[in-house]
Amino acid sequence: MEQSDMYLANCQINNFKIIKQIGSGSNGLVFHVTDVFSNSNFTMKIILKSHLFNSNKNNNNDLLLNQLVHDLSHNDYKLSLPTVDLDSVLNISNYQLETNPHYKELNLHLKVHTHQNVVTIHQIIESNFATFILMDYYPTDLFTSIVDHKHFSHNGNLVKNVFLQLLSVLEYCSLNDVYHCDLKPENILIDKLDNIYLCDFGLAISSSSSSMSNLNLNVGSSYYMAPERISPNKPTFNELTIKGDVWSLGIILINLTCIRNPWAKASTLEDKTFA
Repeated sequence: MEQSDMYLANCQINNFKIIKQIGSGSNGLVFHVTDVFSNSNFTMKIILKSHLFNSNKNNNNDLLLNQLVHDLSHNDYKLSLPTVDLDSVLNISNYQLETNPHYKELNLHLKVHTHQNVVTIHQIIESNFATFILMDYYPTDLFTSIVDHKHFSHNGNLVKNVFLQLLSVLEYCSLNDVYHCDLKPENILIDKLDNIYLCDFGLAISSSSSSMSNLNLNVGSSYYMAPERISPNKPTFNELTIKGDVWSLGIILINLTCIRNPWAKASTLEDKTFA
């Protein structure tokens, strides 16, 4: 059981009741929630506002959780918070993004969330310490489907179907100047009809809003990271974005067909298999 489940289960933010925590990362906490009026399931991602960021990123989620528990416990475990117009975040200026970098993930996600294979953002809620993002809920990710369920084992048509969807969404993202930079099965959700949905744009970048000097080259999963991102030499923007995402797709294809990763890291110095 996640620590947050003990504190937050059945707490409510607007009309959304928290069921349990289903994920976490450097960019926030992720919960399964239900709408108390419609009983519909949603995913709620909570991102700490950038002015509260701690230099030690590992402490940011603890800070976020503590503040959330504090505010809920002082308001009868129910928060009533304002919503934000989605278009205002979609059209936010580069200057505003520089001063409020926690909006970057939302801005880039909104640019592509109308694609049928991207998780849809339905609502954005604001507090003084965090931004709450309401999205579609899917209980299974591609990693679980590949490794635990063996769903793709010896099924070439199913592999082809899912991979064509991945190609479609990656092309759509690149046409809209959005590069995910963290493609891996854990960031791809799948429904009962074998449709996939790309999520978690926390490391995504675009050519219009990113500076090479500010990019986290080694942030992400080493299993899916292109060698240019691991190399001590400074990569080009294309090597980080277009080529990097295509590389990750290749590793995912090996996952789908072989139920394993080919190497732990794409480095001849650090991984004998890759060498």
